[in-house]
Amino acid sequence: MHCDNLLLSACNLGKIQVVKLLLERKETDLNFCCILNNAPTSPLAMACHFNHSEVVKLLLEQPGIKVNGFKLGGMLTIPLHHASEKGYVDVVKLLLKDPRLDVNEKTAIGYTALHMLMPGSKPNGAQTAKLLLAHKKIDVNLVTNSEASALAFTIMGGMINNFRLLMKHTNINVNFVGSKETWAAPIFLAISYGRLEMFKALVQHEELDVNVRGPATIEASGNGSTLTATPLYEAAKKGFPEMVRLLLACPKMM
Repeated sequence: MHCDNLLLSACNLGKIQVVKLLLERKETDLNFCCILNNAPTSPLAMACHFNHSEVVKLLLEQPGIKVNGFKLGGMLTIPLHHASEKGYVDVVKLLLKDPRLDVNEKTAIGYTALHMLMPGSKPNGAQTAKLLLAHKKIDVNLVTNSEASALAFTIMGGMINNFRLLMKHTNINVNFVGSKETWAAPIFLAISYGRLEMFKALVQHEELDVNVRGPATIEASGNGSTLTATPLYEAAKKGFPEMVRLLLACPKMM
């Protein structure tokens, strides 16, 4: 068997002594990439996927290792995504310490590692999210190809702990409205999904624009034209009296 395939198998199984022997051979390509189970993979991605932290550490010590995504056949595999989505904390820590890492790297549909964690409950999700959010180069406001932010994912999924983590981040944008009409501002999502606790946190945030206009429209009286809806209108329409009360009590309400 070719050394590259052997390295991939050794990383798959976590056989660190075999990995060491193979890395000593000049003909071994430590960035070997191939299609496996209809997706590209590499020695580093394989070790990350199966939580072999010692193998990951050894690979990251190699000067020529590619830490970020591998693309093959139009598909992309990203080691950080493998580790973070599965909650492999030790592997995530190793990757985040590497100065070559792009913590904001996206999949083909625009998902960062942070996006992968936000929609639902993941193993060690909160701990992994804290590690990602502590990285000095993390961009918490990046959006997917359909313009969904990580904050939007937490609201839609009702993931209150992840929501709280994001809201504590210094750079969080609580007013994001994409250029497309598919995604409303977080305040509208909180109303739409009936997330009262999240709604309260958003209203209490000093940078929230409570008068933001959303993608939904209402008919304007008199001339048949339409106006974009406000949070107050949406909360009243949905029949959420507590949300209406909070908005009316807000000093910034116009």
